[in-house]
Amino acid sequence: MLLDPSDPAHKRLYVAGRAGLWGTKNAQDGTAIVWRPCMRHLNATVNRAIAADPNTPGRAYALDVDWTLIRTADHFNQVRQETISVGGSEEFSLAVDSTTNPATVGAVYVGRTNWLAYNADPFTKSWVDTGLPTTQKVKGCSAKKPDAATGTVVLAAVSESGIWRKVGAGSTGDWGSAPVLSSNNVMKGLNTPRTSFSWGGGASKMVYFTDKEHGVFRSMNAGADWVQITPPAGGWNGSGQWLDYCGSVAVDPTDEANCYVTQTGGVWFSADANATPQPVFTKISIPRMGMAKPGCVVFDDAGGVYINALVSDSTPARIFYKAKGSTDWQSIAQDAVFQSQCAFATDMSIGPGPEHRIYLSSDNCGICVGERVITGTGLPSRAFEQFR
Repeated sequence: MLLDPSDPAHKRLYVAGRAGLWGTKNAQDGTAIVWRPCMRHLNATVNRAIAADPNTPGRAYALDVDWTLIRTADHFNQVRQETISVGGSEEFSLAVDSTTNPATVGAVYVGRTNWLAYNADPFTKSWVDTGLPTTQKVKGCSAKKPDAATGTVVLAAVSESGIWRKVGAGSTGDWGSAPVLSSNNVMKGLNTPRTSFSWGGGASKMVYFTDKEHGVFRSMNAGADWVQITPPAGGWNGSGQWLDYCGSVAVDPTDEANCYVTQTGGVWFSADANATPQPVFTKISIPRMGMAKPGCVVFDDAGGVYINALVSDSTPARIFYKAKGSTDWQSIAQDAVFQSQCAFATDMSIGPGPEHRIYLSSDNCGICVGERVITGTGLPSRAFEQFR
């Protein structure tokens, strides 16, 4: 720790630790201390989840083991710690609901030990308990309001239990007394910290889920009933030391027939993800990914898809991007900052257009934020990404 010797009031204090270098300008004025990272963006450790607000450019949230929840209104140029008064002592999952009140900022859900906390706007409002009746860790959460008749559907993936569901935003609605999905060992015996939900866009009631270790599941009625997706030949290959960083599912918000699944064994795609009784997933090859393990897969609001690849013995960490309607996978993250900071990304989120900022969280190097750079060199407009 260091007190600024040029400040006679002793208000400027700096602290260095595994969470990076932080400073405050009001250490002794009797008000709540405001800490800010002393570098561009954030260099903290163990960030399990990250989520951009689709309704508000620049606004995003991340879970940090040492700092609970951090929030930003300017792409992590500046951040504020958010104290959550609801729940236990460790955060596992994060979701932004942009659909219940689409004309304003998105509400935030945080799985905090065995609680699911809710805040309609963490910048101005208080946290409330959603009433989830469980004693196990909430490792996944999601919320969507497909239409007025359905209402806001909130889903929670709970360790050793399954998928819980209620209709009603925040503290409204009833979770019932049992999960809506507990078959096929879903959420049982997991060694991984993150699970993945993905909804179809617009009024779609289709939602996919994977807990990484027990397969892929789908609901066609907003999470009320679920079926396990028949795995492709050879299975999803969800095992091994890479499970903390691999294993996700993403549905195209512009066309619910398109869906990607990543796992330690590769990348799979379905062009009939909304087919009944079962869609077909086919393993695909991404040029230049080589033997690297695919991490997260996400779509932007224009239907572009992003897949990050972990560092391997022969290739650096990368992000591959494919525009909607294209067949060309572009490697868009090739600068040294990204490759050193995001070798093992834990989560990825894409901000709203037209910028489509790329946010990645990491277990050991904090948060990276990507910007599109369009050059006049003849390269494709998304040929590379500048990470800071």
